[in-house]
Amino acid sequence: GDTMDIDIVCTLVSAVAHVDEGNASRDELDVATDQVRRLLAWVQAQQIRITQGLTRVAVFPEDAVARGSRVSLGQAGRLVERAETAAEAPKLTAAIEAGQAAGEHMDALTRVLRDVEPDVRPALVARAEALVAVAAAQTPQEWTRRLRTEARRLSDDDDATRFEQQCRAARLTTVVDPVSGMWRLSGVFDPLTGSKLQRVLDAAVNRLFPDATPPTCPTDPIARQDHLRALALADLLARGGGTLSTPEAILVLQAGDQGEVVIDLGGEMEVPQ
Repeated sequence: GDTMDIDIVCTLVSAVAHVDEGNASRDELDVATDQVRRLLAWVQAQQIRITQGLTRVAVFPEDAVARGSRVSLGQAGRLVERAETAAEAPKLTAAIEAGQAAGEHMDALTRVLRDVEPDVRPALVARAEALVAVAAAQTPQEWTRRLRTEARRLSDDDDATRFEQQCRAARLTTVVDPVSGMWRLSGVFDPLTGSKLQRVLDAAVNRLFPDATPPTCPTDPIARQDHLRALALADLLARGGGTLSTPEAILVLQAGDQGEVVIDLGGEMEVPQ
């Protein structure tokens, strides 16, 4: 149904609690998995409601959410953002409470709204509200891609304007992980800068480890490459950085979703013509 009242929630809780995971069949476990998903979504909807209440009464709602939920201020900030977006998107909020969508779908809308101009925001929210059934049928990652497509259509931007937006959206954040004590670096860059950085990192890895890898290397091949890139970046920063040369590329011209011309630099990055 379109709603999930407390009786349905109690029925779902009872059904999940009585599953014998050691003897249940695959079909029974699949049903239970879906029931757990619906329950988690319902709880997320209640969390949105309570967070909206805290936003109304607390001077620093992020701190109140962090204390009550026993999460970091960063996580609390994301929950407050989720609640703020939910106030603008009641249909998507209702779908979450009904167990059809999830809080992560609301987070996707939050992220995409952050990247559009203020005058486009109301129209994008309206499009998201009209596409709630689509969100319910998609993973949060698929929903994010759909929202970005809608944002491009509403913005009526050409590739050059989109590239300018990507340049403005460049971010680099650093944080110390409270559990591991590791210094964490996270960044997003426009596709052209990303291609240049990738070229510098690849060159540094080849220069530092031409024949052998250090003893700290993991055995997993993907983790090994991540480790080597981390060491290469540390070396580059210690040396004062590298030169961001123009990346070499095989230029493959192809039509994008809206008929625009896209230059393929390899990998997942695209640069406007």
